[in-house]
This record gives sequence, C-alpha cells and structure tokens, in this order.
Amino acid sequence: MLKLKVLKQDKHLDRELLSGSLPVSLYSTACLLEKNGNFLTALASRRSGLPGSVNICYENFGKELFENFVFQADSPRTWDSRIRELPLSCKCDIPEIIERCTSEADNRFSEELTRKASENNFADILGLGPGLTPAGDDFLGGALSAAAAFSRELFQMISSAVSPHTEKTSPISRYYLEFALRKRAGEDILALINSTSSGDSPGIRNIIQKLKNYGDSSGLYMLKGFAWALLRIS
Repeated sequence: MLKLKVLKQDKHLDRELLSGSLPVSLYSTACLLEKNGNFLTALASRRSGLPGSVNICYENFGKELFENFVFQADSPRTWDSRIRELPLSCKCDIPEIIERCTSEADNRFSEELTRKASENNFADILGLGPGLTPAGDDFLGGALSAAAAFSRELFQMISSAVSPHTEKTSPISRYYLEFALRKRAGEDILALINSTSSGDSPGIRNIIQKLKNYGDSSGLYMLKGFAWALLRIS
C-alpha cells in the first residue's frame, strides 16, 4: 500500500476534466504527488514520459482530486529513472529513423528549434511553442536525455544554458526539465536510449510509436530533440 499526497494540479485542468473527459495521454501532467519527499507523477495510462513516476490505475483517483488530497494505491509499480552513460551504436541510421517517424510535426517550427539548438541558443528554446508542456521544452528534454546518455560535453553545454532560466516556462514543464537536468527520464525514453545504444532499429520503431502518443505533440518534439542531439554527437 502506497500513500500519496497531491501537491499541485495543473491550473488548466479542473476536477470535471480529471474525472474522465480528457484523453489518458494528458493525465501524466495533471498533478504532482509526493512520497517520502520524492516527486512522483500520477498516471492513468500505463507509461509516462516523465521521470520519477508511479503507475496508478485511474480508479484510484475517484472523482475528487485536488491539492493536499491524500489517497492510497495498492501495489503501484515504480521504476529507476536514472539515465546511465552508454556507448553510442556505430549504426548511423537511428536519427533518420526518428525523423521519418515524426514527419507530422510542424516542419517550420521544428526547423526553428533545430536552428536555435545548432547555434547553441538553448535558453531561447525554453517555453516556445504549443502544448501543455511547450514544444520547445519537450525538444530540450529529449536532447538532454540523449546527451545524458551519450555525451557529457553536450549535456553540460545544454544544462548550463537552461538551468538558470527554467522559470521562463510553466510549472509542469519546469518540473519535467528539472528532472531531465538531473539525468532522469521516463520508461519509454530509457528504452529509447537503450535501443539507440545497441543499434536495435526495429525496437526503436516500436518505442517511437509509443512516444508519439504522449500528449498532443509532446512525444513528437521529445523525439525531435533526441534525434537532433544524436546528430550533434555523431
């Protein structure tokens, strides 16, 4: 039995929406929970793009979810969200696979993010674009995840530019980025990192499809940032 306390709800989501009107992919950003001083993300769906998460069935929420609400969950599953340094596969087609699978993203906006990142203007990407978590932040989160695993130099470059300015974005996005800056990631990002390291192209395609379902566009731009970082590293 796990006892959890709701710390904060996203101000854009009210109780009626949380009671069942939103797609499950949005629930992972609906609230923050605390257990023994550690932040967790409550989920209605099976996986999360956010780190420090716990899988909880939607039924545990009930109809009343609000700040300081405490509830219990039976045998929830948590995971180690630490990103470990790994060798990068010598296969060079992985960024191209990601790009082909994310072609539905806004090309002009993706090009703007890529240009700013390539010019090392990472702080200018913070808070840019649409989404419950702005697309620019999702891009940075993906780039940080790839860099944390495959390039200390690039991770240091991005983190030193982004860390002093996270207040520029929304509270939910800041929470996500702060975990990425601590080299933490959700389950599917970790699986993407492992498949990238091993050069498992078929496995990567399956993971990409899962990530693309995150939010309205969050998964797409996480993947865009991840692919950009791989190209930069290689």
